[in-house]
Amino acid sequence: MKFRFKITLAMVSLLSLLFGAGGAAMISDSFQKAVERESRTFREASGLLLETLETVNGIEGWANERELIGSLKQLAQEDTFPLVRLTDGESLLYARGEANDCFQDLARPAQKGKMALGYFRDDRETLYVQTTVALKLGESRLCLDLGKSLSDIYETCLQEQRAYIKIFLVMLVLCGLFSYFMASVLTRPLGRLSAAAKEIASGNLSCRSGISSKDEIGDLSRDFDIMAGQVEQSVLRLKEEAERREQFMGSFAHELKTPMTAVIGYADLLRGESLDREEAARAAN
Repeated sequence: MKFRFKITLAMVSLLSLLFGAGGAAMISDSFQKAVERESRTFREASGLLLETLETVNGIEGWANERELIGSLKQLAQEDTFPLVRLTDGESLLYARGEANDCFQDLARPAQKGKMALGYFRDDRETLYVQTTVALKLGESRLCLDLGKSLSDIYETCLQEQRAYIKIFLVMLVLCGLFSYFMASVLTRPLGRLSAAAKEIASGNLSCRSGISSKDEIGDLSRDFDIMAGQVEQSVLRLKEEAERREQFMGSFAHELKTPMTAVIGYADLLRGESLDREEAARAAN
């Protein structure tokens, strides 16, 4: 794999990791804040409803549970409180909404004069926010459960996820293209360095990379040029040494030829001619 592709793959992987983790954390944080904001709003609306019921009770005075349920139907609007359940601790007095059977048991903290806040899911795994308050009717104490679906928040979260995925894919493509372009620019001197190495390997010892950048690749190219210069000098010295040896062998052969000719001549004289003792001794000497 080319080095530029490795750089591109590393950049895309890094962006995927950081952008993916950051986007997931951002969406999760946005969802949690939306749930908390919706829960706070629903708690405030429940508190306002409780105060209104207590005010109505103080003015009119509920004689029985039916009057309380009538006031509850009028004041607890369905768009604000889709789920309503009124119990006396044992039996169900009034209910509205299909998911009221999934209410959590928050009656104990509500009986202590506090509004209890909780969450529950129905059979379809839809998240609901729930508040439970205690109401006093004569000597009896009733428990009022209010609930609202948070499906709108889930839908908003899903829309954010879809938008995030689209942006994420576009960012990956742009990052891949930009990384490949930058990697090509950064690795271009390495191509020149490789070409210079091939030229030297083919016999052109005078070839140099000619890269003058002030980075690690520039340092490598300068070291390469120094090495190529040393190799060229060494090869030139070897050629000069070979030429000197060739000249020496030629001179040696020339200098050896003259006495050898005389030796061969005297040897032929001794072998082919009849010489007296004195001439033969001189020829042998």
